[in-house]
Amino acid sequence: MARAERRPVVADFRGSAAAYPDDARFTSIAGELYDRSPEFAKLWDQHDVRKESNGTKAVLHPVLGEMTFDHLVLHPSSRHDLRVTVHLPREGFEARRRLERLLEARPAVTAPPASRGAESAAAGNSLRCS
Repeated sequence: MARAERRPVVADFRGSAAAYPDDARFTSIAGELYDRSPEFAKLWDQHDVRKESNGTKAVLHPVLGEMTFDHLVLHPSSRHDLRVTVHLPREGFEARRRLERLLEARPAVTAPPASRGAESAAAGNSLRCS
């Protein structure tokens, strides 16, 4: 993660922790990061709070290298505890091409026939979630 992106990530985490003050997992994670990372401790001590929004993220993948994405965060009004983040490969960067290479290199994943609905298996249709 690029250095410039670390501050908003910590502020997002603090915002999420504030939304769930009785959830000890946030306290545990923050404590562990605080003890292990001087940079996290410095950022945590700034008390910045932010609700994640749209923007750009650079991701450093161990095999594919750095990839840049535009991201959009959706907060469904009926589920305040849920957020959906969509990452789109940024135009003019290598992310899309690298992801396509990764997908082409992996074997196809299919569900075993027992997990398919009877009509889907008989018709040869793709899996359906219910």
